[in-house]
Amino acid sequence: RHTRVQRDDARHYLSAEQKSYDVIIGDVFHPDLAGSISLLSVQHFQNVRNRLSDNGLFVQWLALNQFDQKSLNVVFNSFRRVFPDAQIFLDGMHLALVGPRQKFMGAQGLLHNLQRMSLGQQEEVTVGEGGWTWLGRYWGPLPTSPEQQVQDEWSPVIEFRLPRARYAGELDVTKLLQFLLKTRPNMKAAATLLGISDGDKDAFERAYVASELMTRSWLAAARGATQQANQLTHLAYKANAKDRWIAYALADNMFSSLAQAREHGLSDKEALQKILRLNPYHVEAVRALWRIERNNERWRHADPGSQLDAPAGRFAGASGAGHP
Repeated sequence: RHTRVQRDDARHYLSAEQKSYDVIIGDVFHPDLAGSISLLSVQHFQNVRNRLSDNGLFVQWLALNQFDQKSLNVVFNSFRRVFPDAQIFLDGMHLALVGPRQKFMGAQGLLHNLQRMSLGQQEEVTVGEGGWTWLGRYWGPLPTSPEQQVQDEWSPVIEFRLPRARYAGELDVTKLLQFLLKTRPNMKAAATLLGISDGDKDAFERAYVASELMTRSWLAAARGATQQANQLTHLAYKANAKDRWIAYALADNMFSSLAQAREHGLSDKEALQKILRLNPYHVEAVRALWRIERNNERWRHADPGSQLDAPAGRFAGASGAGHP
Protein backbone atom coordinates (compact mmCIF):
# COMPACT_ATOMS: atom_id res chain seq x y z
CA ARG A 1 0.00 0.00 0.00
CA HIS A 2 1.11 3.54 -0.68
CA THR A 3 0.44 6.77 1.16
CA ARG A 4 0.29 10.06 -0.71
CA VAL A 5 0.70 13.25 1.31
CA GLN A 6 -0.85 16.37 -0.16
CA ARG A 7 0.23 19.68 1.42
CA ASP A 8 -2.60 22.10 0.80
CA ASP A 9 -5.33 24.10 2.47
CA ALA A 10 -8.08 21.57 3.31
CA ARG A 11 -10.92 23.75 2.03
CA HIS A 12 -9.10 24.58 -1.19
CA TYR A 13 -8.11 20.98 -1.82
CA LEU A 14 -11.60 19.54 -1.30
CA SER A 15 -13.15 22.30 -3.42
CA ALA A 16 -10.77 21.63 -6.30
CA GLU A 17 -10.47 17.83 -5.98
CA GLN A 18 -12.99 15.64 -7.79
CA LYS A 19 -12.07 12.28 -6.28
CA SER A 20 -14.33 10.55 -3.77
CA TYR A 21 -13.19 8.99 -0.49
CA ASP A 22 -14.59 6.35 1.86
CA VAL A 23 -13.37 8.17 4.98
CA ILE A 24 -12.40 11.80 5.58
CA ILE A 25 -11.13 12.91 8.98
CA GLY A 26 -11.00 16.46 10.28
CA ASP A 27 -8.35 16.58 13.00
CA VAL A 28 -8.30 18.83 16.08
CA PHE A 29 -7.27 22.45 15.51
CA HIS A 30 -7.60 25.77 17.35
CA PRO A 31 -11.00 27.09 16.27
CA ASP A 32 -10.49 30.68 17.44
CA LEU A 33 -7.45 31.31 15.24
CA ALA A 34 -8.15 33.54 12.26
CA GLY A 35 -9.39 31.51 9.30
CA SER A 36 -9.44 28.16 11.08
CA ILE A 37 -13.10 28.31 12.00
CA SER A 38 -14.04 28.06 8.32
CA LEU A 39 -13.24 24.35 8.72
CA LEU A 40 -16.37 24.13 10.89
CA SER A 41 -18.64 26.00 8.51
CA VAL A 42 -21.69 24.66 6.69
CA GLN A 43 -19.94 25.32 3.38
CA HIS A 44 -16.86 23.28 4.33
CA PHE A 45 -18.97 20.41 5.65
CA GLN A 46 -20.87 20.41 2.36
CA ASN A 47 -17.61 20.30 0.39
CA VAL A 48 -16.54 17.31 2.46
CA ARG A 49 -19.84 15.54 1.91
CA ASN A 50 -19.53 16.09 -1.84
CA ARG A 51 -16.19 14.24 -1.81
CA LEU A 52 -17.51 11.19 0.08
CA SER A 53 -18.36 7.94 -1.68
CA ASP A 54 -21.94 6.64 -1.41
CA ASN A 55 -21.27 4.86 1.88
CA GLY A 56 -18.57 7.29 2.96
CA LEU A 57 -18.07 8.70 6.43
CA PHE A 58 -16.73 12.02 7.71
CA VAL A 59 -15.36 12.37 11.25
CA GLN A 60 -14.68 15.82 12.70
CA TRP A 61 -12.76 15.85 15.99
CA LEU A 62 -13.29 18.61 18.55
CA ALA A 63 -11.35 19.34 21.74
CA LEU A 64 -13.82 20.11 24.54
CA ASN A 65 -11.50 22.59 26.26
CA GLN A 66 -11.70 24.87 23.21
CA PHE A 67 -15.45 25.51 23.29
CA ASP A 68 -18.21 26.93 25.41
CA GLN A 69 -21.67 25.41 25.15
CA LYS A 70 -23.13 28.06 22.83
CA SER A 71 -20.26 27.75 20.36
CA LEU A 72 -20.44 23.96 20.51
CA ASN A 73 -24.15 24.11 19.73
CA VAL A 74 -23.37 26.22 16.66
CA VAL A 75 -20.99 23.50 15.45
CA PHE A 76 -23.63 20.83 16.12
CA ASN A 77 -26.25 22.78 14.16
CA SER A 78 -23.85 23.31 11.25
CA PHE A 79 -22.78 19.67 11.12
CA ARG A 80 -26.33 18.31 11.42
CA ARG A 81 -27.54 20.58 8.59
CA VAL A 82 -25.18 18.79 6.18
CA PHE A 83 -25.19 15.35 7.87
CA PRO A 84 -28.75 14.82 9.19
CA ASP A 85 -27.94 11.36 10.58
CA ALA A 86 -24.80 12.53 12.42
CA GLN A 87 -23.78 10.87 15.68
CA ILE A 88 -21.43 11.69 18.58
CA PHE A 89 -18.71 9.61 20.23
CA LEU A 90 -16.79 10.85 23.29
CA ASP A 91 -13.13 9.82 23.47
CA GLY A 92 -11.50 11.24 26.58
CA MET A 93 -11.86 15.02 26.35
CA HIS A 94 -12.50 14.93 22.61
CA LEU A 95 -15.71 14.65 20.64
CA ALA A 96 -15.94 12.79 17.36
CA LEU A 97 -18.77 14.08 15.17
CA VAL A 98 -19.50 11.20 12.81
CA GLY A 99 -21.31 12.17 9.63
CA PRO A 100 -22.37 9.48 7.14
CA ARG A 101 -23.11 10.58 3.59
CA GLN A 102 -26.26 8.48 3.69
CA LYS A 103 -27.38 6.42 6.69
CA PHE A 104 -25.47 5.72 9.89
CA MET A 105 -24.69 1.99 9.84
CA GLY A 106 -24.41 1.61 13.61
CA ALA A 107 -22.60 -1.21 15.39
CA GLN A 108 -22.83 -3.67 12.53
CA GLY A 109 -20.91 -1.36 10.22
CA LEU A 110 -17.98 -1.13 12.65
CA LEU A 111 -18.04 -4.82 13.60
CA HIS A 112 -18.27 -5.94 9.98
CA ASN A 113 -15.19 -3.93 9.04
CA LEU A 114 -13.24 -5.24 12.04
CA GLN A 115 -14.15 -8.85 11.30
CA ARG A 116 -12.59 -8.53 7.86
CA MET A 117 -9.21 -8.23 9.64
CA SER A 118 -7.13 -10.76 11.51
CA LEU A 119 -7.23 -10.67 15.31
CA GLY A 120 -3.80 -9.08 15.33
CA GLN A 121 -4.90 -6.35 12.93
CA GLN A 122 -8.01 -5.72 15.03
CA GLU A 123 -5.84 -5.26 18.11
CA GLU A 124 -3.60 -2.87 16.20
CA VAL A 125 -6.29 -0.64 14.71
CA THR A 126 -8.19 -0.38 18.01
CA VAL A 127 -4.97 0.03 20.06
CA GLY A 128 -5.89 -3.10 22.02
CA GLU A 129 -9.27 -1.73 23.08
CA GLY A 130 -11.49 -3.75 20.76
CA GLY A 131 -14.61 -2.71 18.91
CA TRP A 132 -16.90 -2.79 21.93
CA THR A 133 -14.85 -0.19 23.79
CA TRP A 134 -15.27 2.18 20.86
CA LEU A 135 -19.00 1.47 20.64
CA GLY A 136 -19.23 2.05 24.39
CA ARG A 137 -18.15 5.65 23.78
CA TYR A 138 -21.30 6.28 21.76
CA TRP A 139 -23.09 9.45 22.87
CA GLY A 140 -26.12 9.42 20.58
CA PRO A 141 -27.32 11.68 17.77
CA LEU A 142 -26.22 15.31 17.78
CA PRO A 143 -28.33 17.16 20.38
CA THR A 144 -30.60 19.94 19.23
CA SER A 145 -30.73 23.41 20.75
CA PRO A 146 -33.43 26.12 20.79
CA GLU A 147 -31.08 28.47 18.94
CA GLN A 148 -30.53 27.32 15.37
CA GLN A 149 -27.50 29.46 14.57
CA VAL A 150 -24.97 27.89 12.21
CA GLN A 151 -21.42 28.77 11.23
CA ASP A 152 -21.83 30.28 7.77
CA GLU A 153 -18.85 31.68 5.91
CA TRP A 154 -20.99 34.64 4.85
CA SER A 155 -22.38 35.19 8.33
CA PRO A 156 -19.82 33.86 10.84
CA VAL A 157 -20.64 33.35 14.50
CA ILE A 158 -18.00 31.33 16.31
CA GLU A 159 -14.93 33.50 15.65
CA PHE A 160 -16.69 36.36 17.42
CA ARG A 161 -18.22 34.26 20.17
CA LEU A 162 -15.20 32.14 21.17
CA PRO A 163 -12.67 34.91 21.98
CA ARG A 164 -15.24 36.64 24.22
CA ALA A 165 -16.00 33.34 25.94
CA ARG A 166 -12.28 32.62 26.43
CA TYR A 167 -11.52 35.99 28.03
CA ALA A 168 -14.68 35.79 30.14
CA GLY A 169 -13.56 32.41 31.53
CA GLU A 170 -16.54 30.57 30.00
CA LEU A 171 -14.56 27.69 28.47
CA ASP A 172 -15.43 25.15 31.14
CA VAL A 173 -14.96 21.47 30.28
CA THR A 174 -16.93 20.31 33.32
CA LYS A 175 -20.01 22.22 32.18
CA LEU A 176 -19.75 20.66 28.74
CA LEU A 177 -19.41 17.16 30.21
CA GLN A 178 -22.47 17.77 32.40
CA PHE A 179 -24.38 18.96 29.34
CA LEU A 180 -23.32 15.91 27.33
CA LEU A 181 -24.30 13.54 30.13
CA LYS A 182 -27.79 15.02 30.18
CA THR A 183 -28.20 14.49 26.44
CA ARG A 184 -26.78 10.95 26.34
CA PRO A 185 -29.35 8.24 25.54
CA ASN A 186 -30.05 5.64 28.19
CA MET A 187 -28.55 2.23 27.59
CA LYS A 188 -31.66 0.68 26.05
CA ALA A 189 -32.13 3.60 23.65
CA ALA A 190 -28.42 3.55 22.73
CA ALA A 191 -28.55 -0.18 21.97
CA THR A 192 -31.54 0.43 19.70
CA LEU A 193 -29.89 3.38 17.93
CA LEU A 194 -26.75 1.32 17.29
CA GLY A 195 -28.67 -1.80 16.30
CA ILE A 196 -27.04 -4.00 18.96
CA SER A 197 -28.12 -7.64 18.66
CA ASP A 198 -29.41 -9.50 21.73
CA GLY A 199 -26.31 -11.69 21.83
CA ASP A 200 -24.03 -8.65 21.97
CA LYS A 201 -25.90 -6.59 24.53
CA ASP A 202 -23.81 -7.69 27.52
CA ALA A 203 -20.52 -6.67 25.86
CA PHE A 204 -22.02 -3.35 24.76
CA GLU A 205 -23.60 -2.56 28.12
CA ARG A 206 -20.37 -3.11 30.02
CA ALA A 207 -18.47 -0.76 27.72
CA TYR A 208 -21.30 1.79 27.68
CA VAL A 209 -21.54 1.88 31.49
CA ALA A 210 -17.75 2.08 31.84
CA SER A 211 -17.46 5.19 29.66
CA GLU A 212 -20.17 6.96 31.65
CA LEU A 213 -18.63 6.01 35.00
CA MET A 214 -15.29 7.38 33.80
CA THR A 215 -16.90 10.65 32.71
CA ARG A 216 -18.60 10.99 36.09
CA SER A 217 -15.27 10.27 37.74
CA TRP A 218 -13.70 13.21 35.91
CA LEU A 219 -16.53 15.45 37.07
CA ALA A 220 -16.15 14.28 40.68
CA ALA A 221 -12.41 14.96 40.54
CA ALA A 222 -13.04 18.43 39.11
CA ARG A 223 -15.16 19.39 42.11
CA GLY A 224 -12.63 17.97 44.58
CA ALA A 225 -14.49 14.77 45.47
CA THR A 226 -11.36 12.63 45.20
CA GLN A 227 -12.67 9.56 47.02
CA GLN A 228 -15.82 9.41 44.91
CA ALA A 229 -13.76 9.92 41.75
CA ASN A 230 -11.48 7.02 42.65
CA GLN A 231 -14.42 4.74 43.46
CA LEU A 232 -16.02 5.54 40.09
CA THR A 233 -12.74 4.83 38.32
CA HIS A 234 -12.51 1.39 40.01
CA LEU A 235 -16.08 0.57 39.00
CA ALA A 236 -15.35 1.69 35.44
CA TYR A 237 -12.29 -0.58 35.30
CA LYS A 238 -14.33 -3.55 36.53
CA ALA A 239 -16.85 -2.90 33.79
CA ASN A 240 -14.30 -2.55 30.98
CA ALA A 241 -10.61 -3.09 31.66
CA LYS A 242 -9.73 -2.52 27.99
CA ASP A 243 -10.61 1.18 27.98
CA ARG A 244 -7.29 3.03 27.90
CA TRP A 245 -8.68 6.20 29.52
CA ILE A 246 -9.84 4.16 32.49
CA ALA A 247 -6.50 2.36 32.70
CA TYR A 248 -4.65 5.70 32.59
CA ALA A 249 -6.79 7.13 35.38
CA LEU A 250 -6.45 4.04 37.57
CA ALA A 251 -2.67 3.98 37.03
CA ASP A 252 -2.51 7.66 38.07
CA ASN A 253 -4.44 6.83 41.24
CA MET A 254 -2.11 3.97 42.06
CA PHE A 255 1.00 6.05 41.43
CA SER A 256 -0.23 8.79 43.75
CA SER A 257 -0.83 6.20 46.50
CA LEU A 258 2.57 4.48 46.61
CA ALA A 259 2.78 5.26 50.33
CA GLN A 260 -0.34 3.17 50.94
CA ALA A 261 1.11 0.35 48.83
CA ARG A 262 4.03 0.14 51.26
CA GLU A 263 1.57 -0.12 54.15
CA HIS A 264 0.16 -3.21 52.39
CA GLY A 265 3.61 -4.80 52.23
CA LEU A 266 4.53 -3.92 48.63
CA SER A 267 7.91 -2.45 47.81
CA ASP A 268 8.05 0.54 45.49
CA LYS A 269 9.38 -1.71 42.74
CA GLU A 270 6.52 -4.19 43.11
CA ALA A 271 3.94 -1.39 43.17
CA LEU A 272 5.42 0.26 40.08
CA GLN A 273 5.48 -3.06 38.21
CA LYS A 274 1.82 -3.51 39.08
CA ILE A 275 1.05 -0.07 37.65
CA LEU A 276 2.92 -0.87 34.45
CA ARG A 277 1.05 -4.14 34.00
CA LEU A 278 -2.09 -2.04 34.05
CA ASN A 279 -0.72 0.73 31.84
CA PRO A 280 2.67 0.06 30.20
CA TYR A 281 2.81 3.66 28.98
CA HIS A 282 2.62 5.37 32.38
CA VAL A 283 5.58 7.73 32.07
CA GLU A 284 6.03 8.56 35.76
CA ALA A 285 5.99 4.89 36.75
CA VAL A 286 8.50 3.97 34.03
CA ARG A 287 10.78 6.79 35.15
CA ALA A 288 10.52 5.85 38.83
CA LEU A 289 11.20 2.17 38.10
CA TRP A 290 14.22 3.13 35.99
CA ARG A 291 15.58 5.17 38.89
CA ILE A 292 15.14 2.23 41.26
CA GLU A 293 16.97 -0.09 38.86
CA ARG A 294 19.74 2.46 38.39
CA ASN A 295 20.16 2.88 42.16
CA ASN A 296 20.12 -0.89 42.64
CA GLU A 297 22.91 -1.16 40.08
CA ARG A 298 24.93 1.46 41.95
CA TRP A 299 24.26 -0.43 45.21
CA ARG A 300 25.58 -3.68 43.74
CA HIS A 301 28.69 -1.98 42.36
CA ALA A 302 29.34 -0.35 45.73
CA ASP A 303 28.99 -3.72 47.52
CA PRO A 304 29.44 -6.58 45.01
CA GLY A 305 28.72 -9.20 47.67
CA SER A 306 25.30 -7.79 48.46
CA GLN A 307 22.19 -9.02 46.67
CA LEU A 308 19.89 -6.70 48.58
CA ASP A 309 17.59 -4.36 46.70
CA ALA A 310 17.73 -0.64 47.34
CA PRO A 311 15.80 0.37 50.46
CA ALA A 312 12.05 0.63 50.03
CA GLY A 313 10.45 4.03 50.38
CA ARG A 314 12.88 5.83 48.11
CA PHE A 315 10.06 7.18 45.97
CA ALA A 316 7.39 8.10 48.46
CA GLY A 317 4.20 9.23 46.72
CA ALA A 318 1.50 11.52 47.97
CA SER A 319 -1.22 9.90 50.02
CA GLY A 320 -4.28 9.24 47.90
CA ALA A 321 -6.74 6.56 46.93
CA GLY A 322 -6.06 2.93 47.71
CA HIS A 323 -5.06 0.83 44.76
CA PRO A 324 -6.74 -2.43 43.73
